[in-house]
Amino acid sequence: MTKKHSNLPENVLPHNQSFDTTYNITENRNTWDPLRIEMDYMSPKEKKRREKLMERKSRKDKRRNKKEKFIPHEKEMHHTVKTNCILTPRSERQKAYINMLEDPYMHIVFGVGPAGSGKTYIATKWAALALQNDIFDKIIITRPTVSVSEKIGFLPGTLEEKMEPWLMPIIDVLEEVFGKQKVESFIRLGKIEIAPLAFMRGRTFKQSIILLDEAQNCTTDQFKMFLTRIGEGSKMVVTGDMKQSDFKKDNGLSDFISRLKKVDGIDMIKFDNSDIQRHHLIGTILEMYGDTD
Repeated sequence: MTKKHSNLPENVLPHNQSFDTTYNITENRNTWDPLRIEMDYMSPKEKKRREKLMERKSRKDKRRNKKEKFIPHEKEMHHTVKTNCILTPRSERQKAYINMLEDPYMHIVFGVGPAGSGKTYIATKWAALALQNDIFDKIIITRPTVSVSEKIGFLPGTLEEKMEPWLMPIIDVLEEVFGKQKVESFIRLGKIEIAPLAFMRGRTFKQSIILLDEAQNCTTDQFKMFLTRIGEGSKMVVTGDMKQSDFKKDNGLSDFISRLKKVDGIDMIKFDNSDIQRHHLIGTILEMYGDTD
């Protein structure tokens, strides 16, 4: 039986060591901690310094673990990404769309359909909530800068200010979740990034949610370049309406849809007029123009 040597003062050995009957030092394996043993021999000043270093290391490990908690490409993880907020679907297709966004193994999601069907609103709100819950490090938002048969000339300001008029539908939803001041702060800090397609070549977006709106106005080359920007731990959401395309030829979205087969990690929801929730007259207006599915 191992017992503490009665003739030795308490501070001779660390608290987790004792003498056996042959005077050999043994260790209590349940409490073995090399750093703790070393600290038992330190001066109070050095011990305090070491405790601060250990506390700093612990905080750093927690931050690293927080970043690594969502790795959608690892098959060992079997869970659903939850945003802790209710996104209430108003149609069966919207419900399927939200399920795709929540699925960590679905890396590229397409929402294609008419105006008012919720494809951009749902994707943007989900992205905002995912950022808020630290599922992703940042949101990248982009769209082709094609106006509706109207020339507006050159826009003044920074790159973000030039792109802002094109991205107001997405920014409006982000402000609905975060508030205007926080969105502006996130843009300054880079947690929300406005990235024009023209400046994307050569980049890779990691741990990000990447939103491409009005994808029907991308050329084939732009669309191919955009899709190949996806990096580790990221999800892309592509939204568009083929009926509102300004490109009858060389249409990137149409070209990709024609190529798309059953691929793990890529899926598409095709909305129709029955999914329109913005205003009850939108479906009627689209029918007047012959935009029926």
